[in-house]
Amino acid sequence: MPTLHSGTTFPAFPRGGGEMGERMRAFDWAGSPLGAPATWPHSLRSAVFACLNSPVLGTVLWGPDLCMLYNDAYIASMADRHPGALGRPVAEVWGQAWQQVARPFQRALETGEGFIQENVELQVLRNGKQETTWWRFTATPLLGDDGSIAGLLNQGFDITSQVQADRARQVESERHRYALQQMPGFVAILSGPRHVYEYVNDAYIAISGERAFLGNPLRTVFPELAGQGYFELLDQVYGTGQPFSSLAAPIRLRGEREERFIDLLYHPMRDEHGAITGIFVGGYDVTERIRVTREFRASQEHLQIALDAAAMGTWAIDLRSGIARRSERHDALFGYAAPQAAWDTAAAERHVAPADRPLMRAAHARALRDGELHYEVRIDHGAGERWIAVTGKVYRDEAGQALRMAGVVADVTERRRADLALQAITAHLEDRVAQRSEQLLKIEQELRQSQKMEAVGQLTGGVAHDFNNVLQIIAGNLQLLQLALPHDEPARHRIDAAAAAVERGGRLSAQLLAFARRQPLRPRVVDIGQLIAGMDELLRQATGEAVALRIHAATGLWRTLVDPYPLENVLLNLAINARDAMDGRGTLAIEIGNAVLGGAGGHSVPGLEDGDYVVIAVSDDGPGIPPALAEKIFEPFFTTKREGEGTGLGLSMAYGFLRQSGGGIVLDSTPGRGASFRLYLPRTTQALDTPRPAAPGPVVGGTETILVVEDNTALQATVGDMLRGLGYTVLLAGDAAQALALIGGGAAIDLLFSDVVMPGAMHGPQLAATARALVPGLAVLFTSGYTQGAFGREQLGTEVELIGKPYRREELALRLRGLLDVRERGTIAGGAAESGPPAPSFAATPRPAGAAGAPGRRVLLVEDNDDARELTAELLSLLGHQARCAASAELALEMLACEPADVLMTDITLPGMSGIELVDQVRLRYPGIETIFSSGHAQFANARATDKFLLKPFSIDQLDAMLRPAG
Repeated sequence: MPTLHSGTTFPAFPRGGGEMGERMRAFDWAGSPLGAPATWPHSLRSAVFACLNSPVLGTVLWGPDLCMLYNDAYIASMADRHPGALGRPVAEVWGQAWQQVARPFQRALETGEGFIQENVELQVLRNGKQETTWWRFTATPLLGDDGSIAGLLNQGFDITSQVQADRARQVESERHRYALQQMPGFVAILSGPRHVYEYVNDAYIAISGERAFLGNPLRTVFPELAGQGYFELLDQVYGTGQPFSSLAAPIRLRGEREERFIDLLYHPMRDEHGAITGIFVGGYDVTERIRVTREFRASQEHLQIALDAAAMGTWAIDLRSGIARRSERHDALFGYAAPQAAWDTAAAERHVAPADRPLMRAAHARALRDGELHYEVRIDHGAGERWIAVTGKVYRDEAGQALRMAGVVADVTERRRADLALQAITAHLEDRVAQRSEQLLKIEQELRQSQKMEAVGQLTGGVAHDFNNVLQIIAGNLQLLQLALPHDEPARHRIDAAAAAVERGGRLSAQLLAFARRQPLRPRVVDIGQLIAGMDELLRQATGEAVALRIHAATGLWRTLVDPYPLENVLLNLAINARDAMDGRGTLAIEIGNAVLGGAGGHSVPGLEDGDYVVIAVSDDGPGIPPALAEKIFEPFFTTKREGEGTGLGLSMAYGFLRQSGGGIVLDSTPGRGASFRLYLPRTTQALDTPRPAAPGPVVGGTETILVVEDNTALQATVGDMLRGLGYTVLLAGDAAQALALIGGGAAIDLLFSDVVMPGAMHGPQLAATARALVPGLAVLFTSGYTQGAFGREQLGTEVELIGKPYRREELALRLRGLLDVRERGTIAGGAAESGPPAPSFAATPRPAGAAGAPGRRVLLVEDNDDARELTAELLSLLGHQARCAASAELALEMLACEPADVLMTDITLPGMSGIELVDQVRLRYPGIETIFSSGHAQFANARATDKFLLKPFSIDQLDAMLRPAG
């Protein structure tokens, strides 16, 4: 083995080193500042040899210019700088990036002290694509043969997995803290035996005030708790591991004159080994509840004192059972010898003067009719005649049926008038007590409902039939394996697909539990009246001709700050729900107005702060919603619709969206009189139509020719002016026929800008296919009210894109320039850009050898699950059928308008319009198309005898049999 002492030669230096070793041996070093390797110092040769043969990413930076000599592991970080970087100064290779990091390297050269850089983010090329990685870099000074610092050894260690794991733990921790922050009660986490604060939520701070919590022990943060027993309780929980809870525990905090009351929980926290590491503190401030309860008790005591002072007796009769409750004073005044459980009219009249008995009977009869009892009679039971005053009240249920009668009796012989006044005061006091009791009960009910909705109202998504789709993917791939030749590549691919589907199925239940209702919103200042007016046609289409839609907006509407698109979805869902509740026939009223909550003359809404709101009332004249269902109407997954016709998430998502927007939704419904949903959105004073941020950089147009196809003349003119303003030459057409006439007449166009849905027999996709056949390489930009995801990205080529309405000028300019630039690059590279894929059409897929059944049929498959849709289409192709796919019912109707089909195969549960509604539309418009339902649900309630069902998961033989023509 050669050594590095003076005079040793190195044949074929450097030895080994993989790709970079070969490159260094083949490199022409004559023009390099380093010179030929034979002239390199031994120290440089040694460093290069060690670097090249090291598995660690590294480079030697040598000489005054710090020329780069790097190893194979370093190549991935170089991107397109490799291999031109070999032997060149590092400043030339990395340019501006080097200037940002050069200082520590220069310091290492000057001082001879190396350094470490942690968590350096670096884009590297792995498996043919750029990836973001994180590294730990070191720089070690290298000595020349003369003992001076001549260079640096720069090495890197991939710590991507560690950084990703740390960030994942941080995200999980933040998620947990976010969940604790949303809890309605106060929460704190204490660590160690000294009970050091690690976390407190806003509710905890609201109770105790701003303090230096984090990092400090409880005794330091709350010195005023000394002697109140809380320190000792925490020590006990930490020492024994037994949790502690208490209701209405008194506590006195610094600066407060009166004590508070809290429902409290101390629960030990343990690590993975079971050792106690801290204590979870949680609870609620129940001071107000205790105060109200004490006031109620005090009022009851005051009432009893008043009764005793006035020498009164009390009585109550259950009018249904006849059971009576009477005080001792009552019995004494009426002369009862012994207590009696049942009401006895004869016993009550026994000591009443005979002349007064008809008065007594008439008063009782009148009380049952009018609700109030009051009479005075004379009593004589051996102690002389006394005047007795009886006062009472009849209590009824909601239907007006008398339930019970209660009142007081008093001796008013000496002070009739004074006692009568006292009875009135007593009756009034009883009413106040009853009202307070009802208010407390209502407050408690609203609190419980609010807490429940806050806990479950965070769910914002839906549970469809994903699990059945996963089973279908597994079954389909296994069937494809049976059809494939053994040991071929597609078979291995399908095995991988089946394994991936099984894994997704295992994650499904976890996804349901982790489902949260928070969603990213882009609020804008909106005029609700204008927004709903713009939805008029959409709402009428959704509700049908048999539903009379009435929209009324009050004058002087306030503005509100809200994301308009989720709001439109909420309104559309409410309209569809109303239509279904009315069985498709009735009146739907949408009223928009202003409302002031709280303050003088304003009412309150549970869960909403006082202030100014814009209110949208969506009302129908359907059967209404019973109270038992109204309590659950906003809960996720609760629905009154038939199976397969709803997920039960529409109203819960509406609830979550409005709460997130600072407002709320309230249901008013009386069975038999319809239902009304009132949507509250907070008022804003900001200016209307806040401009959205423009795309970065200047708006760039061009000089090419663009053919605009739009049937709306006003919109056509607007778009034409916009494009001319960008410098383009513009040709205009009102439909596909006019557009093809212009192209056929020899007009030279570079890009077709067309709506998807147009009047006439030919729609946008068909026009694009025909135009691209006449003008190869023609760029196409579609526009539609559907989003790109709904239109189906798989239908667009590299030179065919979709822009959703409404769009901004900057957005349109960017899309046009991008398509035209792609077309120009294709023309330069190949003489003429290849024609992209045409509009959706049925590809003639040859039937595989041995496939049984009738000749292939044209099948339109409607399935919202991407994997299930792709796999079912492959099964259809293997059976020799011609498959076309859509992700939604709305897109399927557009596609049928462009090209016919023999069979419509659709899932029942779809986004937007359901599969059942789609089949109804198709049968109405295209009676010759055969329809098949494919779903994991059983047949729905109103299924026709002629409906065909293919239950998931199905086999390829079942699919083949279902698609065979009748006869």
